[in-house]
Amino acid sequence: MAKFEFKYDSDWYSVQGAETLMHDNPKALRAEYTRMRDTAQKRIARLAKSHPESKVYEAHQEGFKKLKDIPDANLPEAFAELKKFLSAKQSTISGQESIKQKTIETWQKQGLDLNESNYDMTIRVLEEMRRLKIVYGSDKAVALGDQMSRLSKRQANTWLKRLPKLLPYADRLQEVQHLRGMSFANVIKAVSGD
Repeated sequence: MAKFEFKYDSDWYSVQGAETLMHDNPKALRAEYTRMRDTAQKRIARLAKSHPESKVYEAHQEGFKKLKDIPDANLPEAFAELKKFLSAKQSTISGQESIKQKTIETWQKQGLDLNESNYDMTIRVLEEMRRLKIVYGSDKAVALGDQMSRLSKRQANTWLKRLPKLLPYADRLQEVQHLRGMSFANVIKAVSGD
């Protein structure tokens, strides 16, 4: 996708700049907001299809409000937020793919087996670890992400919900045969030796 071309200098897209533009030429501000919103909504729709797990999609999946739904007092802030979204590399499919490739290359240089097939699940594991404030090395997240990428969606979601119990045994998962379909209790039993 081509880079979005903004009509004004970047200063106008700050809250303060938008307030000035709204005062001097509200029609121009509204026209630019509408143009930016149209592009943003298309990007969100594309992200929904190809990268629904991305943070930028999750943060903006509801889309941006139409002008009629924004009080005039809130329009400068909405204008600045929309500009921020459109300027973010992550708001495009190509940007998402570029970030993914750079991350994979960096991790592989560090000796970690992050790749196309386990990337998405590894990122989900890392995000859940951050959310739960669990600290383990990235190697555990990759090992777990690699195994989880082979599971059904339902089973992977169960594992994510029970991540604190499973993470200490991430390295041992490769030794267990037929993980797909195995109950979580049996997985823990198999890896813990109990």
